[in-house]
Amino acid sequence: MSSAIRISREVSRVAGESTLEVVVEGGSARATYSSTLSLRNFEALVRGRRCSEVPYIASRICGVCSHAHFWASSLALEQALGIEVGEDLATIRDVCNRLQLVQNHVVHLGLLVLPDYVDRERLREYAKLALAANSSVLKALNTLCGRLTNPVGYSLGRLLTPVEARHLKVAAGYLREARGYVAELSKAVLELELPDLEDPAPNYAALSQVNATTVPAGGPYHLATPRGTVELDEANYRSVLQEVHAEYSTSRKCLLMGEPFFVGARARLLATRRSLPARVSRALATNPFSNNYAQAIEALATVDRAIETLEELSSRQLKLGSSSGAPGGSGLGVVEVPRGLLVHYYRVTGDARVEEADIVTPTVMNTYHIELSAANLARDLASRGLSEGEIARYVEALVRAYDPCIPCAVHVVIKG
Repeated sequence: MSSAIRISREVSRVAGESTLEVVVEGGSARATYSSTLSLRNFEALVRGRRCSEVPYIASRICGVCSHAHFWASSLALEQALGIEVGEDLATIRDVCNRLQLVQNHVVHLGLLVLPDYVDRERLREYAKLALAANSSVLKALNTLCGRLTNPVGYSLGRLLTPVEARHLKVAAGYLREARGYVAELSKAVLELELPDLEDPAPNYAALSQVNATTVPAGGPYHLATPRGTVELDEANYRSVLQEVHAEYSTSRKCLLMGEPFFVGARARLLATRRSLPARVSRALATNPFSNNYAQAIEALATVDRAIETLEELSSRQLKLGSSSGAPGGSGLGVVEVPRGLLVHYYRVTGDARVEEADIVTPTVMNTYHIELSAANLARDLASRGLSEGEIARYVEALVRAYDPCIPCAVHVVIKG
């Protein structure tokens, strides 16, 4: 390379506004991934609020991830208040969370990722599949939650509107509609030839209970990592998930016990060690781009599981009760969401108001890994003689593979 390559681009086709800057010079490279939006800080907004209000406020952090924040907030507050949720209610909440995962994956893959890989005609076909799947899944969510986003049918430990066998059957019917569309889209994604990239930091974290539920019934939580299981609770989560502030961004970054790591669909599949075709397994183990393979696999498997669960629940009498304790204490909610682990922590007063709040999002956890991977990719492409424009196109596609959500990461509001 005769001169340095400097790339500064706003990343398109992601949730929110962010910038990737890459410099390749003298055989080395560095990258920074940052938010371009201003801080809103939901942690401060919920302080002093009644616990019963907080999940509804938290769900407004991000429309794309509204269910995820609602359930993580609910889990943490239920733990702080000593509320124990009944098994069937916990299962229905898990189904709702999984459905937003499917909805997110199909939209991300069909509308945001595939334009990097296919021509216009095929893209039109895949976009129709994604939109059809999205419509059916949202109808199922509306049936179970009372709304497409920002669920209103639930409160801490209880239902606000009845969920009966007929609702479960209707939701299962919508998912059967969606399944064919999801299967076709998944097949198309798994046939893609992804760019080569060796993972610079093959370290990940996912809930080890992910096969059982994406919304555990409370802590302590167990994270699956390449080095074994790590226990997570309200006393130690800050030492396990170490957040740092970056001067160049309004978002934070996070390390797993001092090391960069990634979360999301790829991490979940690696944690479950499920049997997959050899080509896909190799990619998942070594290539950050393969998060898109993982999303495709996960979307279809999740639809199948949700249909099976809803049919089983609709065949018997539901037990939706819960028991309550006394307010005062702290709680941690850890949920698997489309982009990875989502953590909500609250300390609560004796009159059931929030005294302290902390939220750690998947994009915050992925940011270091995005930067390391982008730097490695840019260096490798530059060594092969690719132009600045070509390198920029590849590194943007890499960022999209992680499916970042900037509103969740920085709690932002667009000023107009």
